[in-house]
Amino acid sequence: MCESQHRSVAIIIITIIIIIIIIIIIIIIIVVVVVVVVVVVVVVVVVVVVVVVVVVVEVVVVVVVVVVVVVVVVVVVVVVVVVVVVVVVVVVVVVVVVVVVVVVVVVVVVVVVVVVEVVVVVVAAVVVVVVVVVVVVVVVVVVVVVVVVVVVVVVVVVVVVVVVVVVVVVVVVVVVVVVVVAVVVVEVVVVVVVVVVVVVVVVVVVVVVVVVVVVVVVVVVVVVVVVVVVVVVVVAVVVEVVVVVVVVVVVVVVVVVVVVVVVVVVVLLLLLLLLLLLLLLLLLLLLLLLLLLLLLLLLLLLLKLQLIKTTQRRTRRRTRRRTRRAGYDNTSGFLRKQPS
Repeated sequence: MCESQHRSVAIIIITIIIIIIIIIIIIIIIVVVVVVVVVVVVVVVVVVVVVVVVVVVEVVVVVVVVVVVVVVVVVVVVVVVVVVVVVVVVVVVVVVVVVVVVVVVVVVVVVVVVVVEVVVVVVAAVVVVVVVVVVVVVVVVVVVVVVVVVVVVVVVVVVVVVVVVVVVVVVVVVVVVVVVVAVVVVEVVVVVVVVVVVVVVVVVVVVVVVVVVVVVVVVVVVVVVVVVVVVVVVVAVVVEVVVVVVVVVVVVVVVVVVVVVVVVVVVLLLLLLLLLLLLLLLLLLLLLLLLLLLLLLLLLLLLKLQLIKTTQRRTRRRTRRRTRRAGYDNTSGFLRKQPS
């Protein structure tokens, strides 16, 4: 009964430890998944917001530029018509002034567009850097929490193993003491019974000897004493052998149980360490993915700057073409009438 109770207690303790470890592993996995999902959602939202802001700003700037150009062209046409009707000299002066105004307006608009786009790019870069810093801080906090939880679990497992070993040793000592006391009690009882039997037999033999023949009684008494001594010795030997066998079996069973418990605990600790290594690898992969996202965003920013430069060149070429069509040449830095 004691052995079965101790086995059931050990099984219950091992089951509780396994359940706690499984719950901790599930909690760690859920936390990591939630952190990864939150990071991905934040990065996606930031990128989408930046792209939308850039597109909206570009559309607004283009619309403003088109409206300004249309208004300027309409004003120029009206002024030219009026001036041509009034006087040719005034027309020349007005045309020169209008061309200068157009050039200045275009330059101002281009400068405004470039400044706005540069500001948008800088804001996007700052937002991306802030998001990456927040993500790295969250990942570091998660790693620290995981390490603390694993250390607590290892300490609890070690305490449980020590308690189980102490309980097993106490049980073994109690069993051995009980067995030894039982052996001593059995031997005492056997000796008392043998002595009583011997006394009874001796009394009977004496009576018989007195009644029958002294020689026969003596022979019978000797034979009976020898037989009793042999029986007592045989019984004592058998009892001692049985007790020793029982003690050996109990000790072997207890040692096997302790070894099994220690092996199971070691295997569980190794599994926990493997899970921690896997979690660290996942975190490293997440950091690599974040670095790749940063590189992609930097490439996008570089492409954006290249597009800005290309737009500036196209705008300058258009300005030169318009001034040439109007009959003026600005290749030398001054507006002058081309020879007809």
